[in-house]
This record gives sequence, C-alpha cells and structure tokens, in this order.
Amino acid sequence: MPDSGRGRAWRAEALDRLAPLVAEVEPKRATLGWFEIQRLLGERGGANAASPPFRWSARFARRSIGLPALQELAAATADHRKMTPVEAVTLVVDRLVGAGREGWAERDDASIEDWLCSIGEGGRAAATRDAVTWVTACRTQIRWPPHDVRAARDGSWFATIRKDVLALRARIDLGPAKAPGVIEASLPHPWTSLGLGYLALVRSIDVGVLPDSVTALHLPSGDRTQVVPTDELLGEVLDLCAGAISAWADQQQSG
Repeated sequence: MPDSGRGRAWRAEALDRLAPLVAEVEPKRATLGWFEIQRLLGERGGANAASPPFRWSARFARRSIGLPALQELAAATADHRKMTPVEAVTLVVDRLVGAGREGWAERDDASIEDWLCSIGEGGRAAATRDAVTWVTACRTQIRWPPHDVRAARDGSWFATIRKDVLALRARIDLGPAKAPGVIEASLPHPWTSLGLGYLALVRSIDVGVLPDSVTALHLPSGDRTQVVPTDELLGEVLDLCAGAISAWADQQQSG
C-alpha cells in the first residue's frame, strides 16, 4: 500500500509524545481502547473512577456475534444459498458455545465462548435475539453483499507505545483499509469525530499509513458520520491520548 508520508510523520510524532509518558511504569502489558481513553479523561465515569471488571451481556455480545453472522450471510448470498439472520446467528452461537468452558461466565478472563457456554438455554436465547436484531439492522443499512466485514477479532488494530507496557487498540467493522468503518449502536454525538480520528491515529502508529477517511454507521438512525483525518483532528486526538495515558500512568505508579 503506498504511503503518502503523513502516516509515517504522525507515527513518529505520536511515539515521541506518548512513549515518555509511560517511561517510569513498571513493565506490565496493558491495552487501552477508545472507551478507556474517554473514561480516563472523565467522559465516562470520572477521571479517577475505577474500571469495573468487564462482564459479558446480551447487549455487549451482539456485535461479537453479529459480525461473523454477517459474514455467514454474505457467504450464503455469494453461494446462492438461502439463509436468514436467525439461522446465521444461531450458527455462530452454536460454534462459540462449542468452543467455550462451562461455568466460566463470571471470571474476569471469560471469553464470549465461555459466557455463552455457561448461561444456559434461556440466556443464549436472549443473546441470540439481541444479535438477530443487530444483524437485521445492519443488513438493511450496508452495501450488500459486503466483501469487507471483519469478524470481531479480525477487526482490531494494535499500536505499540512501549512494547512491554502499553498498546493502543482501535476496531474496524467494515470497509477497505483506506476507508474503514465502524458500526455504532448510538446516535452521532460530540465525541464521534474524535473517536474516528483516534482510529486513524492508531492505524498510523501501527503501520505508518493514514486512512483517506473513516466512517461510522449509526444503527438507530441509519446516519453516517465520515471524517477525513486532517492534521488538526489528529492533533486534537493526540492531545487526548496524551492526557489519558498520563492519567493511566499515574494510576499505575500510585497503585
């Protein structure tokens, strides 16, 4: 993929700015995503709020189930097979359950496979119902058949700030590498453009290449927010990342 040079320049600037902020942190691998960045800045829960242990729920699981289900539907369309969203989601849920460990749902390190395997038929029915609703909404609002849907674990970028301490994570759901997109369960809000700029910055730090644009598809309304990663936007995002990482480093050192 050709590189205009802007991506490499922003990679160098971001590493120069962010790496010193964790210079004194004891080696302990951690990953921050956009949600954690906002929380550390006080947008979600207060800057000093402790992050509660993550627990799976039907709401949190719908994207992780829905993206591979969309892949199944797209493959069926390409093969001229009939498949409904219910069938696609059920296929994915059954596959995940088969790889899970029963009784692990409440563990801090539980995977979605463990959670689905542990919650019983009623819980899986609720998860399936939420995922089908999510898939159906996506199916009506994205280009079909899609050739570029990423399953949940195939759609993450990780950009290392300091190899043994910290990485930044951003996710993509669909779109080509030069124009990636995310599927949002919320309406557009003031942080949407910054979140998309964050995705572009992580991409730049990761491989030294900036996307031409980044798009969010908002399922509740069908609206799309598209941003071009200008230097002004990337500078604002880098300032936010620096503030959040500094707060995170302070927490690590005081803890």
